[in-house]
Amino acid sequence: MWRRPFFFASSGVELARYLLLVGALGALLPSGARDALTLARVLAAPNLLFAAAFYFMGRDPDRYASYRPLALVGKAASLFAAALALPALLGLGRPEYEPKAWPVAVLAGAALWDAASAAVLLFGCPDPSARHAGEPVAGAASAGTVPAESRIPTVEVE
Repeated sequence: MWRRPFFFASSGVELARYLLLVGALGALLPSGARDALTLARVLAAPNLLFAAAFYFMGRDPDRYASYRPLALVGKAASLFAAALALPALLGLGRPEYEPKAWPVAVLAGAALWDAASAAVLLFGCPDPSARHAGEPVAGAASAGTVPAESRIPTVEVE
């Protein structure tokens, strides 16, 4: 199943995305702003939930499929935030501002990754609840496949 490797790889990319975003934020802050960098790390920490979400969706896609819409909403929020931040980082409307290339490239790369992963979450993953009629759930045993010696005995009371 192709979904598992994608989700496991996405979990690693999300972890790298978090570290790169925090590093880019550190590059934008003045050199003496250690407290601001610590605060930025704390504020960016919820992005680590994407890494956890992708990991668990790769580990058991059927069980954690209900979290896919929540991850999709989070990706949409990240794209919206990037759309607001990129013009300011590029210095649009401020002719005296000289943008730093590295943080802008990291934010643009994160926005592209967010768009790609949102597209896969939206279009690329079939919904496990939309199975064909009569198709068993993975890992579930039907009554006809359980050996007779392992069935729980029943007693009828009159």
